[in-house]
Amino acid sequence: MISNQAVSKTLHVPAAVLRPSLIWRLLQTKTAWWLPVALVTIAGATVRFIHLDMQSLWIDEYLWVLLGSKELTTIAHMADGYPPGYGFLVHFLLRAGLTSDWWLRVPSAVAGTLAIPLAYYVSRQIEGHVIATLVATLLAIHPLAVWYSQEVGAYALLMPCTLLSTLCFLTILRGGSWRSALGYALCASLGFSLHYYFLFVVMAHAAVAVGNWRHHPARQRVWLCTGLLTIVALGIWGQSFLIDFASQATEDSARPFSWLALPYTALTFVGGFSLGPALRTLHPAVITGVSIWDTLEPSFITALLAIAVSAALILLSSTRRVGGRRMLVLAMLLCPILGAWLCSAVAVGYRPRYALPALPFALLWCAGSLRAQFRRTACMLLVLFATLALVGLVQIDSPLYAREDNRSAAWYIASKGGQAPVVLLGQGTAPFERYDQGRHSVFVLLPYDVQDSTTLQQAMAACFADSQGFWLVSSRPWTADPSNSVPALLQSQCSLREEKMFAGVKVQFYTRCRS
Repeated sequence: MISNQAVSKTLHVPAAVLRPSLIWRLLQTKTAWWLPVALVTIAGATVRFIHLDMQSLWIDEYLWVLLGSKELTTIAHMADGYPPGYGFLVHFLLRAGLTSDWWLRVPSAVAGTLAIPLAYYVSRQIEGHVIATLVATLLAIHPLAVWYSQEVGAYALLMPCTLLSTLCFLTILRGGSWRSALGYALCASLGFSLHYYFLFVVMAHAAVAVGNWRHHPARQRVWLCTGLLTIVALGIWGQSFLIDFASQATEDSARPFSWLALPYTALTFVGGFSLGPALRTLHPAVITGVSIWDTLEPSFITALLAIAVSAALILLSSTRRVGGRRMLVLAMLLCPILGAWLCSAVAVGYRPRYALPALPFALLWCAGSLRAQFRRTACMLLVLFATLALVGLVQIDSPLYAREDNRSAAWYIASKGGQAPVVLLGQGTAPFERYDQGRHSVFVLLPYDVQDSTTLQQAMAACFADSQGFWLVSSRPWTADPSNSVPALLQSQCSLREEKMFAGVKVQFYTRCRS
């Protein structure tokens, strides 16, 4: 072992500085907070930007791009279930010529990066420097946060809005003025313009504000001002909400309420979508009613471990006194998750991405277990939590977990040359046309086209008549062809000449059988 004295002579540093107790105290000082946070933020930015366009756009991202290509008035009145705020942003990016996958994902990557220091700063108002730094570190590498930081969508932008509004809220709790109330209302309006479920963030704040109102009468005027400004701020998007509510309820009317949504959310809050069963295998199980056990069985132990770790950390942190600002953390953890889940029992189907604003506070609640009675157990669980998160991060771009790769499918067909037509089967193939760029004639098979053999024959007539053959690109085929009519027809009348599988996208080349 090299002594502290030897190191001090080599580096010309006083030996006293190298004492563990002094190093620990230095990390606890306010003047040193920026260094680990800066390093963690740089690491988080690197993780998000280095592979920003590695994966192809999937259908939800492609729909955002299509929406952004429309006029602003059309975006504002589009009944698609979402507020128009993010559609406006995509519109301006496209108008500026920033049309590549990389540029369209930049706002999400920037928002995901900004959430890291904001998570530290919010956590620092509630816990110590070490716990706050741990929260920022976990958020920087968290696969769920990275996933949405690399997606064309509003979800990554919700986290900075949530954290900024919470900072304003904490300032009011400390006796802040009407300026904090105005800042809170602006953050709430921006968050609500991105997703209507930001309302559950406001509800969590409101629950704590009611208690503070009762115990601190001197702040009642500020709380009243905050409430009125927030109502006005949310009301700006009220008309869009009324337009969208009916359409979203109709779209999800057949999606069943599921108790499994809560444990699955616990799984994603540890390892994202790249630990446990893949999204592409869960989709048909949820939508078509296939036995979910067949989907879970290959990764059941890993999924169970992740759920157990998250549950153990939450329960362990709950042994601490829940009061004051920790009550705010608990409300911010529960309201976005339970609010979205309970809504799925009424109208709108549940997706874990709806609960993304709760993620930083889930990490803060779990990290708070370090100050519970069983600290050694908490430390071991947090190490296991971080390990599982890193495993999920490493696997995020693997073919098993990646988004549907229509880009590689289009490039593969283009590399083969020729002008053979392309038939698209399934909802997941929608982005194919973005990457094909008009090189081939593209035919889309809709559910109407496969309702019977005669209609299907008519829909495929142009492809059957082409002497070169045709390409079939399929992704999520159950969405357009739940009875597998297309494979049955092709098997009886065509010969399969080539087949290639990309992440969630199958490419096949067929020629018509000679009679």
